[in-house]
Amino acid sequence: MFPRREHTDWLILNGDFQDFWEISSYDLMPRTERDFQREIEIGRGVLRSFRRSLPHAPITWVEGNHEFRLRKYLIQNAKELYGLPGVSVPDIFDLRRLEIEYDPATSWPPNSPITLSAWAISTSATGTGCRSTAPMQPKF
Repeated sequence: MFPRREHTDWLILNGDFQDFWEISSYDLMPRTERDFQREIEIGRGVLRSFRRSLPHAPITWVEGNHEFRLRKYLIQNAKELYGLPGVSVPDIFDLRRLEIEYDPATSWPPNSPITLSAWAISTSATGTGCRSTAPMQPKF
C-alpha cells in the first residue's frame, strides 16, 4: 500500500472520504438501503487497511461536506438521535479502536510546528477509489 511504501509519518484523510449518497439533500436517483450499508463496510475496510499499513503513524480524518451530511441528516430528520453513541462518523467507523483522529474541521491546523511526510487522501474511497497527492511539508 502506498502510505507504507512511501514511509508516511502522518496520513490525512482530507474530507469526503465517504460519499453518504443516500442521505444527501440533493434530489437523487434512489438506491437501495444495502448500498448505504455497503458504502460503510467498504470504508471500514479501507480504514482497517490504512491502520495495518501504518501501525504507528497518526491518521487524521478531516470532515468534509459529505461526512457532514450525516450530522445534517440527523439534525433535520432525527433530532432525537443526534449526539447519541453509535450514530456519528467516529462511532460508525470505530475510529477510537483504530486510533484514528476525527477532526470536524474546527481545530485545523494543529498548534504545534511539525515537519513530516504526509499523504492526503482526496477522493471518495467508495467512489472512484483512493488517490494521493504528493508528499507534503505542512506549514503551520
